[in-house]
Amino acid sequence: MWNGSAIGARYHSLADIARAVQALVPASWTDVGLEWLVKAGEGGDWQSRWDTHPLAVSGPARLAELVAEGEQLGVRVVPYVVVRGRADWLGAELEQVAACARVAERVVLNLEPGAQFYFNGVPSVEWVNAYFDRLGLGSSKLELCAIPRTLAASYLGGPAVMQAWLAHASRASWECYDAAAADLSPDRALQLVEQWGAPPGPQYRIPVVQRSRVSAWCDSELAGGGMEVWHLDGD
Repeated sequence: MWNGSAIGARYHSLADIARAVQALVPASWTDVGLEWLVKAGEGGDWQSRWDTHPLAVSGPARLAELVAEGEQLGVRVVPYVVVRGRADWLGAELEQVAACARVAERVVLNLEPGAQFYFNGVPSVEWVNAYFDRLGLGSSKLELCAIPRTLAASYLGGPAVMQAWLAHASRASWECYDAAAADLSPDRALQLVEQWGAPPGPQYRIPVVQRSRVSAWCDSELAGGGMEVWHLDGD
């Protein structure tokens, strides 16, 4: 279960989150690993700066509490950081990513385009490599997440730069939309993914679709390499 930028007020505790995640899985599925991906922050600022929910991550100590509680509840807590890369935020951002990896043993780097926040320009292969050199983490703790859309990929530097990101991560998740826009459809989006190459570990397709459409994806070859479902309220 991927949590957005704000944790819903209907969830009062991590136990509530765990029940919501577990409710999505049929009882007969006994070998499924349940995860709650929660936003840790961006630009070095922790998420509690924007979200007043008591579960919002306020720093490494709070993240450690959530990770430990999640283990007791049967749900792995995985932090994600929105990568911004701005020169004046970069040191704090790298410290934040490293802290998440130390505490949770895994951190997701969420690559989102946004010129007003991003990189002071389009990143280069050299910039990406320098980012990870400064970060100093092994790939086993790093996962990438991005929307494989032509427009977003151009903001992120194109195929060569995406290959550089992938070279430093062990796994990747790709958001694929159910025909919300022409270049977001799975056939177009995953063509881009194939151009970028693959990380050493698994790649997951994440269908962002109506709940009533999930079964159509489960039976398709697009789910063959692994699939995550991000649940939103309503259909």
